[in-house]
Amino acid sequence: MACDLRQPQSWLQMASARERATQAKLDAKVDALTQGLAHPLRRSILYYLADEANGNQRTSPNELSKALDERLTNISYHVRQLAQKGLIDLAGTAPRRGALEHYYKLTQLGRMAVQTGRFAEGVNA
Repeated sequence: MACDLRQPQSWLQMASARERATQAKLDAKVDALTQGLAHPLRRSILYYLADEANGNQRTSPNELSKALDERLTNISYHVRQLAQKGLIDLAGTAPRRGALEHYYKLTQLGRMAVQTGRFAEGVNA
C-alpha cells in the first residue's frame, strides 16, 4: 500500500496498521507467558530449566521427571505445551535405548516467563 504523505488520512491508516501488528505480536507473547505460567508443573519445569544449579543446560523430559519427582507422561505433555508456546526450544536429540531422547532449553521468552512468575510470586507473598 503506497502512502501519499500529502494525504494525512493514508499516513494515519498505515501507522495504525503497524501499531495493530505490533500490538498483536505483543498480545501473542503475553498469552504465551500467561499460559506457560498457568499450571504449577509448567512453572516448575521453567524454573528448573532456568535454575543456576542446572547451569542453563539442555534437559530431557526424562531428566525433568526424575528431578521434579513427577510422572514422565505428565512432564512430556507439559514440555510439549511449553514448546508449542515458544517458551522452550528443542536443543537436540540423542539415541537412548532404541528411541530418541529430546533435549530442551529455555528461549528468551521462557526467561521472561520465569522472571514474570518469580516477580508475581514475590508480589503475592
